[in-house]
Amino acid sequence: MSASETTEFSSAAAPSPSVRRSRHRGARGQGMVEYAFILVLIAIAVLVAIQVLGHSTTSLYSNISNGLKIAGG
Repeated sequence: MSASETTEFSSAAAPSPSVRRSRHRGARGQGMVEYAFILVLIAIAVLVAIQVLGHSTTSLYSNISNGLKIAGG
C-alpha cells in the first residue's frame, strides 16, 4: 500500500466534526423517542390493568362493605 492510498483511506474513514455532531444529535433524538415509546407502552398497560382489575376491585370493596354492614347490625 502506498502513502497516497493510506492518506485516502484515513481521510475517508474520519468523518468531519459537523457529521459527528449530526450523528450525535440524531442518536440523542432517537433515545428520547425510545423513552417516549416506553412511557406510552407503560401508560397503555396501566390503563388496561385498571380496566381489567377495576370491576373485580369494585366488587371486592362492595363485598367488604356489605360484610361490615351485616356484622355491625
